[in-house]
Amino acid sequence: MSLIFISEEIKFRGQEGLQRARKYRVDVTLDANTTHPYLLLKDNDKSVVFSSEKQDLPKSDERFDTWFCVLGKERFTSGKFYWEVKVAQKIKWTLGLCDDYLQTGGNPGHSRGWVMDLVSEKGEHVPGPLQSSDPPSA
Repeated sequence: MSLIFISEEIKFRGQEGLQRARKYRVDVTLDANTTHPYLLLKDNDKSVVFSSEKQDLPKSDERFDTWFCVLGKERFTSGKFYWEVKVAQKIKWTLGLCDDYLQTGGNPGHSRGWVMDLVSEKGEHVPGPLQSSDPPSA
């Protein structure tokens, strides 16, 4: 699993670093089979919003039933990848990468992956800590 940290690219290389990172851009589609019943997929499964009403969704062993999560359909096994995420009007969010063995039912527990999150009562959009169960490989 390889990550490109865009803020560091921009910090050290400016717009040239951002353009370089964007060469690895991928189109991510969210997987409806994994969507928690309180999440709604929109814009051809490219965005997700929280719903105050539980959705009547087909039964799926892949569906998150405890955590408000949805996975992307794309699976990456090697290489470099880049995508942009827009977070609007939220004071709490989590964005992550995980391996294919993520447990979707109950508590995902200690699946391998990377998570960046924000929890702010003031709604400040400050980068959260990057945590991992495994260090990144070079």
